[in-house]
Amino acid sequence: MFIGIDLIEIHRIASAINNQRFVARVYSQAEQDQAVALTSERRVAEYYAGRFAAKEAAFKALSALYEERLPDLPGDHHAPPFAFNEIQTLANASGLPHLSFNGDLFEWLKVFPRIHTQVSISHTRSLCTAIVLLHA
Repeated sequence: MFIGIDLIEIHRIASAINNQRFVARVYSQAEQDQAVALTSERRVAEYYAGRFAAKEAAFKALSALYEERLPDLPGDHHAPPFAFNEIQTLANASGLPHLSFNGDLFEWLKVFPRIHTQVSISHTRSLCTAIVLLHA
């Protein structure tokens, strides 16, 4: 099991999401679509901060996976050049977050046929944290 955790100040993301280039570079279209349904600026900032923290936590868990497991795999494997919007955190029907991967990162992860992720996001008025568990 590989673990990643991140903590971010919500006000930093609240400022950053005013820049559409930042939003497009960091968040998938599906994440952006879910944010549109939120009713307050504060909730939108919390939502994006949570997704940002989850992406950072996932990156840390993936880095640990890379460091420990790739040297044992046959062939020439290297860390993927991926974009943050290739790590996607969406809410399921119950509102629980779940991770998915797309693009180059999705292709790279195919060398691990039994990968499973768990994510948890929490926030206070000023901070947001996420933890990712990666089972591979």
